[in-house]
Amino acid sequence: MRANPNSRQGSVPAMPPVRGPSTQPNPRPPTLDNRGIGNGENLRREQQTPNLEPTRPPRDSPRA
Repeated sequence: MRANPNSRQGSVPAMPPVRGPSTQPNPRPPTLDNRGIGNGENLRREQQTPNLEPTRPPRDSPRA
């Protein structure tokens, strides 16, 4: 039986550690101030409820 060359999990790191300054963006943690935390309920407050009654044009003369 031979050793599987693909089963080297954990023996060698996949990428060498990065030296020097990091070029990755520094993600800001989500807070209530930057709208990162919340259910979005206050975002929909500007919308008004739709008018379900259809607007009918006024009838000036009765139809005969």
